[in-house]
Amino acid sequence: MGKTSSSLPLGLDIGRDNDQTRDGIEAWLHESYSSDKKSFFGIIGVKGRKMKNFVEKYDTCRIKQMEVVLFMVRSAENYEKIYNHVEKYIGPIAGVFREIISDSTAIDIIVAGPTPKRNYYTLVTYGMSELPMTVPEGAEEYRYSELMICLPPTWKISNEDFEDERYYWPVRALKTLARFPHEFQTWLYMGHTLANGNPAKPYHADVKFTGMLLALPEVEDKPAFFNLSLSRDKVVHFFTLIPIYQEEIDYNLKHGMEALFAKLNKIGTDDVVNLRRKNSCKKVFGLFLT
Repeated sequence: MGKTSSSLPLGLDIGRDNDQTRDGIEAWLHESYSSDKKSFFGIIGVKGRKMKNFVEKYDTCRIKQMEVVLFMVRSAENYEKIYNHVEKYIGPIAGVFREIISDSTAIDIIVAGPTPKRNYYTLVTYGMSELPMTVPEGAEEYRYSELMICLPPTWKISNEDFEDERYYWPVRALKTLARFPHEFQTWLYMGHTLANGNPAKPYHADVKFTGMLLALPEVEDKPAFFNLSLSRDKVVHFFTLIPIYQEEIDYNLKHGMEALFAKLNKIGTDDVVNLRRKNSCKKVFGLFLT
C-alpha cells in the first residue's frame, strides 16, 4: 500500500487550485533529485529497498528523455473534473487523502462530508480511471471507472484514525479494488462481486463482511453522476461498493446479480455501510431466510 497523506509535499500538489503543468512537475522532480537525493526521497516518503527501485525507474525515465513522469504524474485537468463532479452531485469536499508514492497505480481518496441531504461521508477514488480496464468485446464504453463507498457520519476519518484498521478497512478495500482490474487485466462493472482474499475473510475482526458488490450510486441525478465525460474518447463511470456477507457472494454466483439485488432491496439495504446490517441470504437449518 502506498503512503497516504491528506496534504501534499512541497512541489507535488497537482490538484485543485494549482496551475502546475506536467513540465513544471518534471522540472521539479529532476532538480530535486539531482541536487539532493537524500532530501528528495525524504520528501516523497521512499525508504530502504524502495529507494533503489525508485532510482532505477527515475533513471529509466531520464534515458527516455522524460517522456513520462516517474510513477505516472496524473492529469491535473482530469483530477479537477472529477473533483468538481463529486462536489456538484455529492456535496462539499471535506478533504483529499493523497497517495504520495505507490508500488502500482496511485489512488487518491476524495472525501465529501455529510450534508443535510446526504448525512454520511462519501469516499470516491481518483486514479483508477487513469488507465483503461480490459473489457470484453462490446463493453468498450466502460473502460474507465472510479469507485466510491459511503460511511456513517460517526465514522472516524483522519490520518490518525486510519492507523486503526477498524476505520481504515473501507479505504483499503477501495484502493485494492481500484487497482484490481489493472493488476489482473480485467474489468469491474455493476453486479460484480469481489471476495476479500482467497479464501475470503472478514475485512476486520469486528466486521463480518467478506466481500464487495458493485452497484449504481444513490444520487439525485443518477445518469448525470454515473457518466462523466473527460474527453471525446473517455467517459468515466462511478460505482459504489456495498459490503456483503459470504452467503451473499455465494448466492450471487449461483443465482445472479438481479436475484441478489432483489434480496438486498427487500431488507432495505442502501449505500451506507452498516456493520449490523441483516444478512439477506442467511441460512437457518439449510434454508434461506426471506
